[in-house]
Amino acid sequence: MIGRIRGRGEGGRRLDGGVSSGLATARWLARQRATHQFQRVSCARSGDSRLFHVQPEIIRQMQTIGRARAAAVCVLVILLAATTACKNSRAKVAEYEVLSAFIDAKFASRKGVDPLEPTGDGVTRIVIHNMTKSDEEGINCLRMDGNGQPIPWAQTANSLQSEAPSLKRATVDAFREVNGQQATLHRSFHIAFDYELVDSTQLDSVFKNGNWPAYYKRFPGSPGILGFSRVGFNADGTQALFFASVSCGGLCGGGAYVVMERRDGHWVIEKEIEAWIS
Repeated sequence: MIGRIRGRGEGGRRLDGGVSSGLATARWLARQRATHQFQRVSCARSGDSRLFHVQPEIIRQMQTIGRARAAAVCVLVILLAATTACKNSRAKVAEYEVLSAFIDAKFASRKGVDPLEPTGDGVTRIVIHNMTKSDEEGINCLRMDGNGQPIPWAQTANSLQSEAPSLKRATVDAFREVNGQQATLHRSFHIAFDYELVDSTQLDSVFKNGNWPAYYKRFPGSPGILGFSRVGFNADGTQALFFASVSCGGLCGGGAYVVMERRDGHWVIEKEIEAWIS
């Protein structure tokens, strides 16, 4: 690593002085202790710090360039790690099956009913945000207590299982794990409606020129904007848990954890656990 003098120095492994045997290494170190300095050098934030032999002139050089170079390397490593962590994954086929079944169960009975949304119950199209959102991104910062402090996940998990006794802990844990990374949603839904996937840029362009009336003019017959988390499954793939939300107006919307189960080859809603409503 730049900004650190490389060396090993024990058990006969190679040290900077070119010594290759354990005995020679010990003698060499003894001589160096009498005439030279040792300095602890570390990369900022790395937490890795060792004692290395450093010649006085090297110390002076490091004081002028070593820290800057080491910091630059560390920043680069952090940026690369962040870039890797932020890469979006793709939702799996099974997730689309679950979400499609949920959409049809919630809205199919309203297909073609007059009058249409937002003044009536009729729905002719579905609008879905094209990026998944975890349960931590909902209105009023879900999983925060009254003092604005995060609620531990274990507490949330216990609460979900209390509300839905059939919910398996393996399903809850899978939900938690899969939502550690966002996914981009694609046109892989199989529902009884025409549907559109929209991104934040499209929605911003709609709402900057108005409010919800502008949205319903652009997307007539939709029940609002649907948002979904990733879907967690139990081990045998017969139970699913995800978070669903709908925004349909200034004081219109809600979010809920949804438990679904596969019965006779079909996904059915077992329980909806309300998290917020406006």
